[in-house]
Amino acid sequence: MPVLVTGASGFLGGRLAEVLAREGEQVTVLARRASDLRHLACLSGIRVVRGSLTDMPSLQEAVREATHVFHCAAASTDWAPEEVYLESNVRGTEALLLALREAPRLQRCIHISTTDVYGYPKIPCAETGELVDVGLPYNRTKIAAEKAVWREARGGLPVTVIRPATIYGPRGKAFVADIAVHLRKGQMAYIDGGRATGGFLYVDNAVDGIIAAARCPAARGEVYNLSDGTGATWREYVSALATGPGRRRWRWRASWRPHTEPSSSCRGARR
Repeated sequence: MPVLVTGASGFLGGRLAEVLAREGEQVTVLARRASDLRHLACLSGIRVVRGSLTDMPSLQEAVREATHVFHCAAASTDWAPEEVYLESNVRGTEALLLALREAPRLQRCIHISTTDVYGYPKIPCAETGELVDVGLPYNRTKIAAEKAVWREARGGLPVTVIRPATIYGPRGKAFVADIAVHLRKGQMAYIDGGRATGGFLYVDNAVDGIIAAARCPAARGEVYNLSDGTGATWREYVSALATGPGRRRWRWRASWRPHTEPSSSCRGARR
């Protein structure tokens, strides 16, 4: 199937584009001119459209032949001006949805959201859980992006929403490379003994779930939380990560308890 992957220069989108290409799909990626796509260089047949989510001509070119669109692009950094989140997560999504109205071959748009939209509840919730704006720019703008997607769905756009939990794996930054840096420096800290459940999701498991949803007719109009479902704690995860490169574990501790990571459910919920 001809597919478009946004965010292919990033962690999840890059791995998704790679797997789809290796499975023989006709993959188009939309990427800025400065984006690093070296991780896809060894793959044949990937079509690159240079542009951005807010550049309508490049968007229209990218979606022109696609039957399936995987919208992975997002600003997910921990620290950035709010305008960065608004531009990438909200305006970019809205522009893509506008372009998809005119996509003649579209069968499904898979929108990659996040379990962060639940507002970091202490008890993991199912897909029917309320979306809670806690005032953080990533959480807030991903909720706004989802609302835009569901508005288009009510107008007939064939969508499926995926809410992954904490994704880790090769090329992962926030929950792999950044933690590894702190481990090397002996600066890693855990809170409340690291007993909070992480809600982890290995990147290949995320990709498998996303592709399965795209290929399932019954997944149209549904939303799915994705996690590995292991119940692993942050202490267990960081300990395993520290053991791999032979680095020492954290040395600092804090006594206060944070919110736990959200949902490990994989049930769908129609919106």
